[in-house]
Amino acid sequence: MTLMPPRRKPRWVTIKAVQERFSIGRSTVYEYTDPDCANYIPEFPKPAKIGRNTRFVEDELDEYSEFLKRTRSG
Repeated sequence: MTLMPPRRKPRWVTIKAVQERFSIGRSTVYEYTDPDCANYIPEFPKPAKIGRNTRFVEDELDEYSEFLKRTRSG
């Protein structure tokens, strides 16, 4: 029998934290997540609305950072 590691609760971070982490502005965060926008990045983590607040899952941001490291040129 294989034991599964305990599931962690997702850590939700603010859009401000996303801005700081990727050095981008608030509108850019929304552009990256909007399929109708020219700056849309399909791999960028999608936000979730929690009440009136917009939050991102930190693990998804970590995965996106790793994606950027793997795909950068040079």
